[in-house]
Amino acid sequence: MSIDLPFHKSWFDDDEINEVVETLKSGWLTTGPRTKR
Repeated sequence: MSIDLPFHKSWFDDDEINEVVETLKSGWLTTGPRTKR
């Protein structure tokens, strides 16, 4: 018998998701202004 156990269940709220989306839309992924924040 096999049981699927999640390794990690992530939980992000809307503010965190929006921050990621805005970063992706900005085009700056490694050296942009958000890295200073």
